[in-house]
Amino acid sequence: MEIDQKVRVRKVDAKKAVMVKLAPVNMTISVDQNFVQYTKQKLRDYVLMEGDLVQIQVLGQPLTFQVIQAKPNDTPIIIDEDTNLIIYEKPVENINIPRVTWEDIGDLKEAKEKIRELVELPLKHPEIFEHLGIEPPKGVLLIGPPGTGKTLLAKAVATETNAYFIAINGPEIVS
Repeated sequence: MEIDQKVRVRKVDAKKAVMVKLAPVNMTISVDQNFVQYTKQKLRDYVLMEGDLVQIQVLGQPLTFQVIQAKPNDTPIIIDEDTNLIIYEKPVENINIPRVTWEDIGDLKEAKEKIRELVELPLKHPEIFEHLGIEPPKGVLLIGPPGTGKTLLAKAVATETNAYFIAINGPEIVS
């Protein structure tokens, strides 16, 4: 979907989920029965499909999961008290995270312009830098409070340049 593109919205009938498997995105977590019940309660009455990303708050921090399997599948589902919810502790390899484009980022105009100039341009057109005799940047460190769009900006660059993207949060590299 792009800006100014027409879309058609219609009501969908979701079915009760018999079974849903969730995997955390980008981190390993500890799972016990209490956590499964907490997550089920948080996701109750949400409409989901296989492949969707869902986020819940855990101890004040957002935790993102991907729906890796659901029964029934290929149809919208709703989690209820009877749903068998299975949560993996480790992220599943090759999770297909939706692609983020610049059009998906509604604000952050100044940040988008700077990142496109400093990161996207050298990746897409290295010949410009070679011609000018300038060495392109080898990396970028995005700093800011949680929830300000750093990961979203990085995902947009990865999408626009067809680069492989791995999000690493600070606590994950401290042993």
